[in-house]
Amino acid sequence: MKNKKILKKDINKTLFYIFLLVPFFQIPYLYFTYQILDKIYMAYLIVAVAIISLIVFIKKKYSNIINYVVILMLILFISSFDNNINVASCFGLSLKVIGLSLLCDYGTKEDINNFLRAVEIFLTILMLINFITILQYRAGMYMNSTGYIENWFLGYKNTHILFIIPCLLASFLKSYLNDDKLHLKNYFLFILAFVSTMLVNNSTGLIGLSIISCIFLFKKLTNNTKIFNIYNFIIAHIVLFVSIIILHAQELFSFLIVDILHKDLTFTGRVYIWEKAIRFIKEKQLLGYGNISFEYNKYIYSTHNMILGVLHKIGFIGLIVFCILFFLVAKKLYKERHNKICKLISFTLFAYLIMMLTEYYNFEYFIYILIIANNIDYYVKVKEE
Repeated sequence: MKNKKILKKDINKTLFYIFLLVPFFQIPYLYFTYQILDKIYMAYLIVAVAIISLIVFIKKKYSNIINYVVILMLILFISSFDNNINVASCFGLSLKVIGLSLLCDYGTKEDINNFLRAVEIFLTILMLINFITILQYRAGMYMNSTGYIENWFLGYKNTHILFIIPCLLASFLKSYLNDDKLHLKNYFLFILAFVSTMLVNNSTGLIGLSIISCIFLFKKLTNNTKIFNIYNFIIAHIVLFVSIIILHAQELFSFLIVDILHKDLTFTGRVYIWEKAIRFIKEKQLLGYGNISFEYNKYIYSTHNMILGVLHKIGFIGLIVFCILFFLVAKKLYKERHNKICKLISFTLFAYLIMMLTEYYNFEYFIYILIIANNIDYYVKVKEE
């Protein structure tokens, strides 16, 4: 009887977390097809943020790293105001970033099993529906506003990975915390993710998934070799950024780019996008252009690089805060670098770092991953207990 009550309580908690998660992961197909959902999503988002804010206020407990997230959003507001951008456009973004950060911080600290279960269930359902639409509409499901037809349930092919990796992280993290190993369902989920990404021909996503796969494909190597830690991953990202984006020395990686990924040395024209983005950034170096997309041409609205994207929106001042936020997390991960859970999170962040060399992901698709990573000391404590 007691076990049934506990089970029922856990189910209710999981459903509650799913209810809170929904507005933070807007489904691109529904959002694009039914314009009325814009207002519904916003109302839902406000309710979800109000609930999680109230819970955090009552508990009076949140990580200090949230303060840096708030500062980041304040810089975006100031930059938008300075550039005469409608600051109201920052409101929805700030709600998503701060609200999801608070939810992930609270969920992973106070009720980690039910929270991770909620993330896993919700995002797995989205992945399965997306996989079905990929199989049904091989050429693409619909044409988006910029004329690209390679869109499915989770939107354009390059954005599917933003739903996939958080799902894998939650699933793997939950298994490591409870049983210290991965299960059949974890491998099934990874295969589903890999096949889905391969079918839509997203090379960047495949690289990210390949990096994460090292956790279980080369288990002994990653566990016993000291070089696989977050500091070395950051150094690798900086070297690649300077070599490829700044110096255009991609000839050094021609074997990987041309022979394996079957891409040209301009990264499908991204080199020209980076050059134009750098010219724009030089004109507004301190605060950037605010909450407005970088426009390369009428079809491309992205810097296709994370650092350039941050610089374009909030300048060097914003980039400094973003780097502080990242290095605070990295410091904690390095401290626990020998832990299996830490390895998982570090490789996941490395996957993001590599993918963000050629893609720019908005703050709401990345910062909350740092919040989850920031609680590594708590996960270690829970596992030991």
